[in-house]
This record gives sequence, structure tokens and C-alpha cells, in this order.
Amino acid sequence: MNRTAIIFFAAAIWAAPANAQSPFSYEIGANANFTKFEAITKLDNGLGIGLNLGTYLLPRLSIDLSGDWASNKSARSGNSLSVINNRADLIYNLPLNNQWRLMLGAGWTGTDFSGDKTTNEYDSGPNALLGLRYCVGDDWSWTGQVIGDYKDPADQTPAFNKTTTWVARIGLARAFGKNRAKGPCVNAMSAPLPPPPPPARTAPAAAPPQPAAAPAPPPEPAPQPAPARPVPTPTPAAAAQAPEPKPLMSFSPVYFAFNETALTKAAKDTLDGVVRYMNTNANAKVEATGYTDDRGNDDYNARLGARRATVVKDYLVLKGITASRIMTGTKGEADPAESNATEAGRTKNRRAVVVEVR
Repeated sequence: MNRTAIIFFAAAIWAAPANAQSPFSYEIGANANFTKFEAITKLDNGLGIGLNLGTYLLPRLSIDLSGDWASNKSARSGNSLSVINNRADLIYNLPLNNQWRLMLGAGWTGTDFSGDKTTNEYDSGPNALLGLRYCVGDDWSWTGQVIGDYKDPADQTPAFNKTTTWVARIGLARAFGKNRAKGPCVNAMSAPLPPPPPPARTAPAAAPPQPAAAPAPPPEPAPQPAPARPVPTPTPAAAAQAPEPKPLMSFSPVYFAFNETALTKAAKDTLDGVVRYMNTNANAKVEATGYTDDRGNDDYNARLGARRATVVKDYLVLKGITASRIMTGTKGEADPAESNATEAGRTKNRRAVVVEVR
């Protein structure tokens, strides 16, 4: 079993249980690639295939393990080769707009060359990565990348020269994991907006008054016996008043950085207070509503607000609160807490608010 297969087999075994309980997000992908070697190596340029597995430790920042394979031939030795690249990279997905991400990365590449006339030839060195990601939704994305592998020395050269190998690859990736907020394509899918309120019910129009009929003359009253004297009855006690309903709880807002959905430590401390309240009051239900400042269009801000509310719900569920006890909503840039004319005001408007509901 080659080194790439061992790496991915071990990573898959590790990721399966980790996905069930860790706060990270993960990504797995497949790609096709084209490799261009420097002329001094006498290696053919060629096509190959590969896989990658990424772990998102921070929002949009991943440690990515990838491997690719291609067949090749050395004109210098006449040797047919298998070229296997193993890479470990740190990659950041910088949002350009709702669906496009700029991928910036760097790491290390190790390359195995094996063939009928070659044994255990191995090149390694640093690499740099530049790419674009197109988010189909919160989970699926297309990626295109260019990678430069710098080798010093390079075994596939006459005098172990320094070389740079260029790799262009295109692939399809899927993000998964319990903490969706750290994935590369957060906010790339329209979150469902709350339904509009039902129309106000109007009372039916009153029927026009009908003219009263002329009353019939009353019959002659029959003689009646003298009425019995009424027996006095005690005055009834005043009805006991119903107890006042318990006031609903409102919690401090949690705040977000511009265009972000990641929870800060202060936000988590605030939400821990919500968790304690809901554990103490087993029947309590809450609604989390997400807000934004006024930068961006209305549709994008509505989705960003919905995602912030979802992140709050995910955190409460992670802490053991049943999901059915938590509703979410979004108001986007509507109902600002303060004026958007200043940065201080916009900071207060990028928030999520949790309130108790009946």
C-alpha cells in the first residue's frame, strides 16, 4: 500500500468518530490535475487524479491533506514512472461575494517516483497554492487551483538541481461536520426566511338594522297572588384572581464581526447563560433572531442574519438543548439597535438576539 493510501485511510478512520463530537468542520474532495515539469527533468507533462481531506479548525481556514497520482516517462532514462504527490497545506478561503472564495495556501509537498528502473526516489519541498472556489451551496463546491512545488534537490535531474513543478487541478468537494459555521461556503445557500404573518382577520360586517314590528297589545293580566318575601342570600365572595403569567426572559445580544458568523468567547459565555436558564426551566422555549448592519444588499443580509441565528441554535444544541425548543428567524438589516451612520453603531447591529417565547 503506497504512502498516499495509508494517509487517507488513517485520516478517514480518524475523521469518522471526530465528526460526531468535535467542533470542527470537514471536507473531502476529488480532482483531476495537469502537471508541468521543468525541461531539465526530462519528464513528460501529464494528467492525473487525486483526493483531498480538509479539517477546518477556524472559520474558512483548513489543514488540507491531499494526494494525487499520474503515470509518466523519463526521456533521460527511458523509464516509465508512477508519480505520487503527497501534500499538507494550510488553506484560507477568502470570501469575494456570496458564492466565490479566493483560496490562498502554502505547505509541503513530498513526491515519490517509482518504476521498473527507479527505486525509492523522493523529492520534497515547500509549495504555494492559489485558487478559486465556487460554492454551489453550504456543502458542495467546485474548486480550481494552481500549485507551485519547489524541490531542492530534485532527484529527477542530472545533478540534483533545484526545480519548480506546476500543477493545475480542478475538483468537486463536499463539506460536512457538526459545526457548519466553520466550513468554506458559509452563507452560500439561501436560508429559508420566516413566513409572512397571516392577514389580519376582520370582523364580519354587521347586518343592517331591521325596522321593528309594531308591538301587539298586551293581554289582560290575570290576577296574581301576592309575591313571597325573598329569602336574603349571602353576598358571594369575590372570585379569586388568576395568577399573573410568568414574564418572558430576554437575554443579552451576541455580537459578530463584519460578514462573519463565528461565535466569539464573549458570545459563547452569553449563550452559556441561556443554556443554564433552559436547563433550569425544562419547558422554556426560545427564538434566536439574526441581524446585520446596513452594508450589503437586502437579500444577502437576510441570509447572513439567518445563518447567525442558525449558528446560535447549533451552539445551544451542542450544549445539550433539544433542537425543538429553539426557533430561528432573521431580520437582516431591519430594526437596527443603533444608527448605521457610525462604525460603533454598526458593531451593535451585527448581532443575534435570544428571547423566550410561549
